[in-house]
Amino acid sequence: MNEKANQDDSTSGRRRPRGRAAVAIGAVVLALSTTLAACGPTSGGSSSKSRTSHGKGKGTAKTKSPRHGRDGSDGSRPSSRGTLEAGVVKGRVTDEAGRPLRGAKVVVQSQVYDDTDLVLVTDGQGSYRAEMPKASGTFAATATITRTRQGTSYTFDLAPDTADPFTRQHGAVRDFTWRTSGRQGSGERWYGGSVTYNVRLGDAPADKRLSPENVHLTLTPVGPLIDGSTGGTIARREPRFTGQGWAVVDVPVGRYRITAEYAAPGGKPRPLLVRSTGTEAFSDEVTADFKQDESNRQILSVETRP
Repeated sequence: MNEKANQDDSTSGRRRPRGRAAVAIGAVVLALSTTLAACGPTSGGSSSKSRTSHGKGKGTAKTKSPRHGRDGSDGSRPSSRGTLEAGVVKGRVTDEAGRPLRGAKVVVQSQVYDDTDLVLVTDGQGSYRAEMPKASGTFAATATITRTRQGTSYTFDLAPDTADPFTRQHGAVRDFTWRTSGRQGSGERWYGGSVTYNVRLGDAPADKRLSPENVHLTLTPVGPLIDGSTGGTIARREPRFTGQGWAVVDVPVGRYRITAEYAAPGGKPRPLLVRSTGTEAFSDEVTADFKQDESNRQILSVETRP
């Protein structure tokens, strides 16, 4: 009933010009048509062809001019891997090397109604396809992938080729990529994990205490990263203050050998001792793995001291 009411409201909202206003508008249109005819066809093709593509008849809905979103009248976007099908959502999930990913979870969710979610799983070709719920309004698609390493399960958000909403009327193709690093959208969230650190000072006097922002970590991968790729050493990356404390952010998840040093502005770097948080002994280096918190954030936590 609500959908019908919305359609009726939108139809009744169109009002035709009447009386003198209609005559005035007709005169303007006639003058404009005469001017355009005198100018002749444009370099992009004749105006009659343009009108024909938007004329009455079957397929008119598919040729409407965009109203919102950059990819179609409702934000729907053709993909290099498929074409749009009305009432269907489909796509493909790959890693950064373009390899298909089996077992990724794709959630198609109405932005208007509850209890209309679709939960899909990719096949061996990294593909998914399903009929969309018969509901009006717009939908959005998100995707995750879960992998296990060293007995720990990690769930990663996947990067969409577009975040534009779409409708059942047009259908959608939404592809996703598993990125091990990079910013998610415009916020302070990353595809990589965070290596957090605390500075343990014990009974050190105030003039001997260290400023956490001047602590620098060197992270050397031990074996392949979580996606099977080969990682590179991360050295002296500028730390950030996060909700978990000081951290090196956007680190691809894997096992790392970690060393630390202190470098005050204008001072000479000097090594620090390091340990995994919650363990006993400090040493010159530590090898550790990431953990995952309840918000699916991957965190590796260490402590340092002089």
